[in-house]
Amino acid sequence: MRPDLQQTLFEISTYHHPEPQQVFHRLVTAVAEHHPGTMAMINLVDEDRIRFRAVVNPHAQLAGLDALALADTY
Repeated sequence: MRPDLQQTLFEISTYHHPEPQQVFHRLVTAVAEHHPGTMAMINLVDEDRIRFRAVVNPHAQLAGLDALALADTY
């Protein structure tokens, strides 16, 4: 494993913040930093919807959305 990736994995695995949103953001930012131009996101299923909890580099079709119907996902 590359040393920079190993360091990032260590940093995010030991990261703590009382606010889950801050943890989500740190995770997706770390992924996006190692894969430039890639959309990285954390989603949670809420009944019949997918809620976007953290998104970095969103696709243009997702810009401004905070959720999507589960039936519209794959």
